[in-house]
Amino acid sequence: GGGDDGGDDGGDATECAQDGSDYAWSDTVSGATRTIATTHCPNRATANLNPGKAIKGDESYGVPAVPMLGTSDLSLAAVGGIVGVALDGAMIYSAYAGSVALEGYTTSANYLEGDTFDQCGGHSSSAESSSYHYHVAPSCLLAQLDDLSDGHSPQIGWMADGFPLYGPLGPGGVAMKQCTGNADGVPCVDACAGYAGDIGDGYEYRYYTMGHWNDGTC
Repeated sequence: GGGDDGGDDGGDATECAQDGSDYAWSDTVSGATRTIATTHCPNRATANLNPGKAIKGDESYGVPAVPMLGTSDLSLAAVGGIVGVALDGAMIYSAYAGSVALEGYTTSANYLEGDTFDQCGGHSSSAESSSYHYHVAPSCLLAQLDDLSDGHSPQIGWMADGFPLYGPLGPGGVAMKQCTGNADGVPCVDACAGYAGDIGDGYEYRYYTMGHWNDGTC
């Protein structure tokens, strides 16, 4: 949305095929780097509810294969553009709308741009370069992965600092929300939307996309 920056398609803008055939994804680890390559075309149809379009690209990102928490938090309240990549090729954006100071829900991209999110929870901010992205839980991707045998949402992507990103449900199927501590032993996320602890994924920290999601058909 707004002033969000998209990717560079490296040539003439080509809209992603609506049958998902332009989708491509590779995830390789070499030494200390995980390399993610994608076309940023989702593996299914998209809808254009604003002037933006899902444009095919050819992007490669290197993230830490063994991520570590820093000594200070980096706020994304004024950081637009890509901050992660979803497993279906879409970008992950922060809640920053790109032109409005983020001070709460009513100044977030979810509130200001939510009527342009398609049936899967994504939209584009450009008609010239790759920019199809999520600000919210990706409904269609969650339905595709359909892995809730233990109540925990599946991993839906990787963030730029190398930590995994999950859907809205945490340990024991708890709907994750922000709090200042694990009150009454109920898992919750910190100010960065992350949760520290052992959930069996091999990481000591990971992020969650919080809030409601639908079945990907409306």
